[in-house]
Parts: sequence; C-alpha cells; structure tokens
Amino acid sequence: MLAILAAHAVATMLAPLLVYRWGRLAFYPLALVPLGSLVWVGLNWPAQGQAQRVDVPWVPELSMNITLRFDALAAIMSLLVLGIGALVLFYCASYFRHHDGRPEKRLPSFAAE
Repeated sequence: MLAILAAHAVATMLAPLLVYRWGRLAFYPLALVPLGSLVWVGLNWPAQGQAQRVDVPWVPELSMNITLRFDALAAIMSLLVLGIGALVLFYCASYFRHHDGRPEKRLPSFAAE
C-alpha cells in the first residue's frame, strides 16, 4: 500500500521533467502508474469483512501514527479514481499538442491530489 502511494508521489515529481523532454508522449508512461495501481487494487481486493491496515509511526513520542486502511469502500473508490485517472492520462497524450506547456505539467499533480 505504501509503495503505491510512493509511486504516485514519484510520478508527480517526475511529470514536469518528462513532459519537458518528451512532450505529450510523456503521458503514456505517466498513465502506467495509476494503471499499475489499478492492477494492485484488483489483486488485493479485500475479502468480505476483511480490511488491510498499515500503521506507520509518525511521532512515536506522542503516540501519533499514520494509519492506512484498505477495505471494500476504499477498493471501490480506488477502482473508480484510478481507472478514470489512467484513462484521462492516456487521452492527454493525443489531446495536447507537442510541447503545449503549462497544463501538461500541472495535470499529474492535480490527479495526485
């Protein structure tokens, strides 16, 4: 679960550089991140009543943790958001002109929000 979040963060940071170098063709590899996450959701679909949970200590001295939970509702929402996100990024590769500029650089970070 943490690897999926890290992959999206890395893709968001690399997106402006990739778009600068490859132009609109950069959207194809960028779309592979939500597509790969979608595959992960399908392979790790929670069983009925079961939820995956990851606790990451944030400030142990104050007993503060970051808790990530992956249950049926999270799986359905992830399926929806990641599927649409991958489709939008694939569509952007043909929609934007080559080196169109600013919108290309902001879109992956918008999708990550």
